[in-house]
Amino acid sequence: MYENFLNEYKTLELNVKDLVGLNVFEYENTLVTDDREKLKLCRIIRNYLQHHVDSDEFISISKGMVDFLHDLNIEFEKEHKHVTDRMKKIKAVGKDSTLQEAALLLTKHEYIPILDEAKKVIAVLDKNMLTEFISSGNRPTSKIRSLIRSYDRMFEKSVTGYCFARPEERLALYNKKDRIIIVDAKDIYKGIVVW
Repeated sequence: MYENFLNEYKTLELNVKDLVGLNVFEYENTLVTDDREKLKLCRIIRNYLQHHVDSDEFISISKGMVDFLHDLNIEFEKEHKHVTDRMKKIKAVGKDSTLQEAALLLTKHEYIPILDEAKKVIAVLDKNMLTEFISSGNRPTSKIRSLIRSYDRMFEKSVTGYCFARPEERLALYNKKDRIIIVDAKDIYKGIVVW
């Protein structure tokens, strides 16, 4: 928990300095009362943790503190960064990939894009869809191409609920619950936003 707390604080510290030229204390004073007081407490705790050897015996970090800093980072980044600043280039699958290949990728990610030959997103596959395909009797070696034909309507709906963003778009246009797929001006897949 200490490491997560310090990492989130460091991220905030760097963001505030790099994007608006303030230190955390100066940024703290721009916040509304509740957030200002929480950040002040986090700043004091962070300083104690960094400068005292007995800090882990004296101070306990709560999940709420880490979550507060994480949420503050996301809100700050949404206001000051582009979608590509939170982009992760995850491997997508093609129509000739197998369910087994997709399953392997889905062990690391919530969802994966399915691309056509031109690298454009034609559908999105998540763990629920994969489970349905396998429980319906499809073999792990089945090609995604054959599933697209068999489950045409499901694949059409799979893109619903996902946001497609251009690299230059600001994070402020989206919220933390959005599943964002980044595509360029020619709709070629670039990556996904990871909150």
